[in-house]
Amino acid sequence: MKAFAILGKGKTGWVDIKPPVPGPLDVILRPTAICPCTSDIHIVDALPPEYAHIIGRPLGHEGIGVVEETGSEVKKFKVGDHVAGLGMFLDFRSDEAQAGLAQYDPFGSYPDRLYRYGGTFAEHIHVYDADANLALIPDNVNPIQAAMVTDMMATSFTQAEQANIQYGDSVAVLGIGPVGLMGICAARLKGAGRVLAIGSRRACFEKAELYGANDLINYKNGDLAQQVLEANHGPVDVVLVCGGTSSAIGDALKMVKFGGTISNVALFWGEDNTILPNQDWGYGCVQFKTITGTQVKGGSYFVKKLLNLISYGRVDPEPLASHIFHGFDKIEESYKTMSVKTPDLIKPVVLMEGLKL
Repeated sequence: MKAFAILGKGKTGWVDIKPPVPGPLDVILRPTAICPCTSDIHIVDALPPEYAHIIGRPLGHEGIGVVEETGSEVKKFKVGDHVAGLGMFLDFRSDEAQAGLAQYDPFGSYPDRLYRYGGTFAEHIHVYDADANLALIPDNVNPIQAAMVTDMMATSFTQAEQANIQYGDSVAVLGIGPVGLMGICAARLKGAGRVLAIGSRRACFEKAELYGANDLINYKNGDLAQQVLEANHGPVDVVLVCGGTSSAIGDALKMVKFGGTISNVALFWGEDNTILPNQDWGYGCVQFKTITGTQVKGGSYFVKKLLNLISYGRVDPEPLASHIFHGFDKIEESYKTMSVKTPDLIKPVVLMEGLKL
């Protein structure tokens, strides 16, 4: 089958590989919509030596599809079902899963998934343990919306849960790409009062307003933490770090209150050290401010809940799709579009041939 793969550090291209064969618990999907992600770009550009085994494997971790083949023990799905899953297919039989931390099982990491099963940028997608990882897409949820569930919504809503946002909290969202924009939605649904959106591009600010941000702060207009403190008339309760460089953690520490929480989902690829300030931590003691990070929660239960939010009109992630491509062969163009990040870019989506919205 044809696939768009990683060919080496900084190198991608088309390959022909053997089509996947499902195990007893697995299904094979024909993709109907896929999205390139910044993580795809980063893993290609960085490609640490320990990831060398993924060379030649299909890229991609965001996508939805139609079931083409099922393993002998799959019970919830049949051929022809239109389904969505998350970017990582997890092993819910692992020790981590039994401890309630399925997303931290190394089996589910992006590099491991690429090596074992390949990614979503292929003519066929191999899904491990389908009953535990997939959910049916409701009839009133379109392919663009469903594709955004697989990472953009899933990441931000996991982050908002971990940040433990309370009713009326002030929440600064640092980095308002597609994950940060969904972070605004998640914060508001969790009960946030004031939401401050931090970015620099007009397209992102426009979407931030659409999703309910109260304040738009351009980090290029001066000291970031000071801008937030002035806009909020003091420190914020929560900071969601969704992008930027490692200095974002230091900025977050300066703008969050004593007893506040910083939740990070950004990956600082290629940076050796995270920059933290020498002061303003709270009497010199970091324990007065919590820094935490998370990977995406997995599982069909969580996917169903996110799809419900769309189906019942609580969230609409479709406006994230700033660039829409049609046809499997457009995957390469969409990947390059994501890597360039033009001023109008939010998120590219590739819809496969014959798909009607």
